[in-house]
Amino acid sequence: MALLPQGGTYISWFSGSPSGYDVRLQRLDAAGNILWDETGLLVAQRGFSSTEDYGLDTDEGGNALLAFRDDRSGVESITAVKITPDGEFPWGANGINVSEGFDFINAPKIAAMPNGGAVVAFTGDGQSVIKGLGPDGSVLWQDIQTADVFLAISDTKRSTNADGHSIYAVLFRTLGPPTVPGRLSA
Repeated sequence: MALLPQGGTYISWFSGSPSGYDVRLQRLDAAGNILWDETGLLVAQRGFSSTEDYGLDTDEGGNALLAFRDDRSGVESITAVKITPDGEFPWGANGINVSEGFDFINAPKIAAMPNGGAVVAFTGDGQSVIKGLGPDGSVLWQDIQTADVFLAISDTKRSTNADGHSIYAVLFRTLGPPTVPGRLSA
């Protein structure tokens, strides 16, 4: 669930279908009334037989931003999607693939940027990958965080510092053998 700045909410979920778990999105007004079809908007018809965490946020323009594991192209990828309040897909019907070059990917998160872009974070090949997207979905920058053990993304959130500039907190967790406690860091 992600709250809209003007009131209302987006709710996303995985729905089971014969082909796998699809990504769906619904928009509610401030009174909780459903604004789109009762079954929600189909964002991605995927072939995965299981689910994992994904990201949802809203930007200042009232658009929904989603990041999820995707297999529609025949190759596993992390996809970022922007959806307008009218149900349009300004980053294209299939969104933006932000994970090219990584073999193992999972658990993406997304946070809105004030310019209409987004910060997407995911785990790729045991590293934490963070990418900044412009308002048109183009990749503006990339940062890769590593550790001595498997480093996974836990969450990402946007805030504003005292000077009015946007800052992003990315939470990481380390994973290792069962006898080694995981650590959470930002």
